[in-house]
Amino acid sequence: MSDGFDNLINKLEHAQHKMESMNGTHDYKWSELFPDSFMKDHTKSASINEFFSDLGVTDKKSFDALPQQKLEKKIQTETDFESWRAMNERAAAEMALRQSGLL
Repeated sequence: MSDGFDNLINKLEHAQHKMESMNGTHDYKWSELFPDSFMKDHTKSASINEFFSDLGVTDKKSFDALPQQKLEKKIQTETDFESWRAMNERAAAEMALRQSGLL
């Protein structure tokens, strides 16, 4: 019984350390934030690249040039989310859980 509890404590401590290391500002690749599993679960696309392909987004520059209204319309029609912000927040939360070992 003690081993199971000790394992749980160790897992939670590991998760805490991983979460602490994620504090602050970080640059993540699209594929880290939006892995294929996330895209398949929450969108009509199999990958983030597929999702952006018809919008002409291939890099940060083309993403920054994309009209916000066009992105928001695609989010609302092809995802589980009401906005790009909501999609990002969910993706970030799931990434944090994956990296911490809790998901």
